[in-house]
Amino acid sequence: MVSEPIYKFFQALYDEEAKRFAELEARARLYFSIASLYVGAIAFKFDDVAKLVGRINLPAVFIVLDGALFIVAILFCVLAMQVRKYEGIADPTDIIDEFSKDGVPADGEFFRRRIVDYEFATKRNSAVNNRVASWLSVSGFSILSGVAGQILLFVYVAVRQIGG
Repeated sequence: MVSEPIYKFFQALYDEEAKRFAELEARARLYFSIASLYVGAIAFKFDDVAKLVGRINLPAVFIVLDGALFIVAILFCVLAMQVRKYEGIADPTDIIDEFSKDGVPADGEFFRRRIVDYEFATKRNSAVNNRVASWLSVSGFSILSGVAGQILLFVYVAVRQIGG
């Protein structure tokens, strides 16, 4: 017989994945904002960037590569933010139909069935969250690489300016 505390344990596991869903969503929005600002700033100042590249004799491929990193970050954020197929715990109509067909089960049996529902939903939701987390890892790494590229570009420009 399954007790209510065991049921609450499985409920907490499900709630943990729901919380993780919200945290991943917030991170995706943050990453999207950062990458979009960089792409927007580069697009807005494209003429100035082109002049700088020409003036310091920097191959344009470095600027294009840096911009591509931010675009990759945006694309993976969009993947992460797409509508996700998230598994609910149980369909109340199905449970009520079960009651009318088999009668109302004892508490232990009811909790056992709901634990199975929680286990299934938690496993499916965890897989969805893991996939989103992987996409956000790619996005985060792309942002980090893009920012590092910007810093290296600024250092290169500074060294060229000081060196004359």
